[in-house]
Amino acid sequence: MGSEQDAKRVLIVEEDERMRSVIRGIAQEEGYITEFVDNDLDAFKRLAWQPFDLIIIDGRTLGSIRYHTIAGLKKLQPDAFVCFITDIGVRSVRPEPFGREGTLFFKWPIDVRRLRKVLQEFMSQEHEHG
Repeated sequence: MGSEQDAKRVLIVEEDERMRSVIRGIAQEEGYITEFVDNDLDAFKRLAWQPFDLIIIDGRTLGSIRYHTIAGLKKLQPDAFVCFITDIGVRSVRPEPFGREGTLFFKWPIDVRRLRKVLQEFMSQEHEHG
């Protein structure tokens, strides 16, 4: 495993402490440096000064409002990849690991094995291209 300086950074935007802990644990096991916030405003503040490779955002509580948050996040950090968790309107996970415009959708309840696989694929893709 590389140094902490080489590690990929993930920002978790999640209100639920248990879910945040699950996502954080998986990401750390896969070699990510993890940080979290529990609301969109804090996410924007953090993204304004701290670079992240990956943003995992839970859209279940704010629905379409939070979906529109992705556009703002991408303006602040256009190269960051976004995983959006939702409970409406998507079929499970898109088959391609890194969907259109760097956004991947997960349907709730989240399949933690699939999340782990996506994190592994993202990490290896970044190492291959970075």
